Amino acid sequence: MNGFEIQFFWVVASLIIGAWSYNKGGSFIAGFAFSLLLSPPIAALIVAVRKPITSEIEKRELAKGSMKKCPACAELIRVEATKCRFCGEKVSEQAS
Repeated sequence: MNGFEIQFFWVVASLIIGAWSYNKGGSFIAGFAFSLLLSPPIAALIVAVRKPITSEIEKRELAKGSMKKCPACAELIRVEATKCRFCGEKVSEQAS
């Protein structure tokens, strides 16, 4: 492997770790930068053991419009749902 191939692998691995961090509720930029500056294997280990940030994930899902909160139990359910899978309460189409 020459220097260019190693740098290319390093950047691609850092991009993947940044995306993984974002999917767990963190920042893409922070995950990418941390991986790029430190090491992709070390950053991957840190992202793997870190708990998902559920409040941030919920905010993103609500903002996208793919999920809504059940008015009875406040759990996230799909927008198309007519019944909450957590509490069994009927959910109207207008509840959000």
